[in-house]
Amino acid sequence: WSSARPARPSWQPEVADARTELRVLSYNVRSLRDDDAEVAAIIRSCAPDVVCVQEAPRFLRWRSMRAKLARASGLVVATADRPGGLLIMTSLRASVISTSFALLPLNNGKHRRAVAVAEVEVGGVRCRVASIHLSTDPAERQQHLEPLWSALRPADEPAMVLKAKGDA
Repeated sequence: WSSARPARPSWQPEVADARTELRVLSYNVRSLRDDDAEVAAIIRSCAPDVVCVQEAPRFLRWRSMRAKLARASGLVVATADRPGGLLIMTSLRASVISTSFALLPLNNGKHRRAVAVAEVEVGGVRCRVASIHLSTDPAERQQHLEPLWSALRPADEPAMVLKAKGDA
């Protein structure tokens, strides 16, 4: 037998490492009305690179409460926008390249909806991750689709769309 590796076929592109893993967690923290130490412990146990938080604290002392959650979770705050109750936190393994934020159309008597986006790089691979908390109302969700896609469109990087069961 020979330990020499066969030559790569000319049609096969050179890639860095196809096994780059990005661990993304989506978590509705209910404005930290539950035990915040337990919330942080759950996040730490998942060992995520990126956490997309819905219903992050957005009223009195919201910045310090978000920073405390990030520290207790072993993460850092990547986005710092208050409306919509969204937050993205990252591990030190994920480099934050850029962030953006967009408000979705407001419907009378409904909660303020938004999308928070972070472009991150892990292991030389870039992607955009968005934290979104859509309404349980199907008509409102439909109304928010176009502005949501517009907020996510301007990227050339790979995109992930995760369907999560939750409030709906």
